[in-house]
Amino acid sequence: MKSGYEELMAGQTQRRKLLGKVMFYVFVILLIVAVGVGLYVMQPLLGKPAVRASVTVSPQRLETHVRVLAETLSPRDYGHPQNLERCAAYIRSEFEKSGG
Repeated sequence: MKSGYEELMAGQTQRRKLLGKVMFYVFVILLIVAVGVGLYVMQPLLGKPAVRASVTVSPQRLETHVRVLAETLSPRDYGHPQNLERCAAYIRSEFEKSGG
C-alpha cells in the first residue's frame, strides 16, 4: 500500500508526463504550420518561373509623357476636372498603345 506522499508524487509524475506530451504535440503542430507557411510564401517550388519579355525603355518617350502630364495637362486638381479627365484619357490611350 502506498502512502499519501507516494500517491501525491505518482500523481505529479503522471501530470508531468502528460504535460510533456502535450507540449511535444504543440511543438510539432507549430513546426508543421511554420513549414507550411514557409512553403506557401516561397511558391512556386516546382517548375520554372515565368520569363518576362524584355521591354525597351526610351528616354525620349518617357520625357514626352512627363512633359504632357506636367505641362500640357496641368493643373490637375478638383478645380480643373477637365484636365483630370484628359489626363486619364491620355494614360489610358498610352497603355492601350503599348499593349497594357
